[in-house]
Amino acid sequence: MQMGTSYYLVLILLGIIVAGNAQPLVPAIITFGDSSVDVGNNDYLHTIFKANFPPYGRDFKNRVATGRFCNGKLATDITAESLGFTTYPPAYLSPQASGKNLLIGANFASAASGYFDGTALLSHAIPLSQQLEYYKEYQSKLAKIVGSSKAHGIITGSLYLVSAGSSDYIQNYYINPYLYKFYSPDEFANLLIGIFHDFVQELYGCGARRIGVTSVPPLGCVPAAITLFGHGSNGCVTRINEDAKNFNRKLNHTVNSLGKQHPDLKIAVLDIYQPFYDLVANPTSQGFFEARKGCCGTGTVETTSLLCNPKSVGTCANATGYVFWDSHAISLSQQLEYFKEYQSKLVRLVGRRKANDIIQGALYIVGTGTGDFVQNYYINSDLRKLYSVDAFSELLVEESSKFLKGLYSLGARRIGVTSLSPLGCLPAIIRVFGHGRKTCVTRFNEDALTFNRKLNHTVLALSKQYPKIKIAIFDIYQPIYDLVTAPSKQGFVEARRGCCMTGASVKTSVLCKPKSVGTCSNATSYVFWDSVHPSEAANKVIADSLLMAGVSLIS
Repeated sequence: MQMGTSYYLVLILLGIIVAGNAQPLVPAIITFGDSSVDVGNNDYLHTIFKANFPPYGRDFKNRVATGRFCNGKLATDITAESLGFTTYPPAYLSPQASGKNLLIGANFASAASGYFDGTALLSHAIPLSQQLEYYKEYQSKLAKIVGSSKAHGIITGSLYLVSAGSSDYIQNYYINPYLYKFYSPDEFANLLIGIFHDFVQELYGCGARRIGVTSVPPLGCVPAAITLFGHGSNGCVTRINEDAKNFNRKLNHTVNSLGKQHPDLKIAVLDIYQPFYDLVANPTSQGFFEARKGCCGTGTVETTSLLCNPKSVGTCANATGYVFWDSHAISLSQQLEYFKEYQSKLVRLVGRRKANDIIQGALYIVGTGTGDFVQNYYINSDLRKLYSVDAFSELLVEESSKFLKGLYSLGARRIGVTSLSPLGCLPAIIRVFGHGRKTCVTRFNEDALTFNRKLNHTVLALSKQYPKIKIAIFDIYQPIYDLVTAPSKQGFVEARRGCCMTGASVKTSVLCKPKSVGTCSNATSYVFWDSVHPSEAANKVIADSLLMAGVSLIS
């Protein structure tokens, strides 16, 4: 059922290849990009964006979950087969990427990556710049295997595929207050296109002469985007699709310019926007019947996560009728599933009786809510139209209550739940929403207090409903507020920006990066480490203030 899109790509790729060869074949395929083309590199990373477990791969050869974000083959796999390959180029980080296996190419793509390195860093994926470094390493390995002359022939004759951009928008721009506040969609597109241009220039300098780059798909038609930004509608989100089309126009213009600049470079845009849109708008024309949600039971944020998980409920019986496989982090419900797995492992280690003692005697700490406001509600205009702050707080507290009840049913008897911190005092919030002032943003603090009052009420109700449970609120609002408003009382010097030089400028990120410039020499004088998280010194002060609440749970 992927024939429409993949066949279309093959025709364009053959145009790149046949033009200079009698045979429509290439010695190797080199791939860069995101989850749309990742064949397993993320299996070897510490990231939540993995697909090396069922139901992923259930329709792949031998039903193996290889790390592909699909039930079976990716469009690039089908393309490789169409070009005469009997096996697929290996994921570069995998053990298979060695020896003669490298002669047919390598795949450097990483799910959750994008053109913008910051996108990958947020999810601990492989940035595009690092993918390029791995490619240079690959070239050296290739030369050792077959010699410099033959390696050069493979390098210049290979087909290079680049597929990125979707994660930059869906997993970064639309939910990142820094980017969304300081870049218009058009400006952000320019930023990405500039990175793409430089990437191709460097790839060309490394010997690449046949490059196919995919356009961005109709992002507003992705189930996750419809659910999060669709304002209750089942139709594609027009404004997000317009952003995608704007990016694609700039991409086409840049590719044309690169082609003119380098006459010996064969480069083409592989348009996946239109065939993808046609599938969603009229799925029955290609034999599909479902285009609103993924086969893997995703697409509604109320009950599922954006990606499949090993115990996804409602996975469809026949994926060939679905345009989408998943909806395209670890949710709280998924964390509960992992806890169940932990319990099973514990039983195998020490036996059921001792495992039950450990489960019931353990201290459970639940800290959540900040991301719901800072990385979703405040930057999601559609969500704010649907919910007032009070209604959104009610929604979150209700979900929290369900989670805590689920935890209790699994044996938890001592639970500490952290309150929200003073959100308006976070350096990221002050920078983005403070209108140039350096003081806490009052309305965001009021939102946090509203949530905390509701959370306190719910925790009290749960303690009455379940007499055997010891549950308490760990109030982090007041100690953090005191640190920010009077840092010198606790020996701190800086409370308006993070030690990692975040929060002070639009040129910095919300979180630290491997090459963050200006990281302070002495973090003990900073209340915040980055723009959101407290420093170790601040955490010690917070922990001391929570000690009494903790004692009540373990006494």
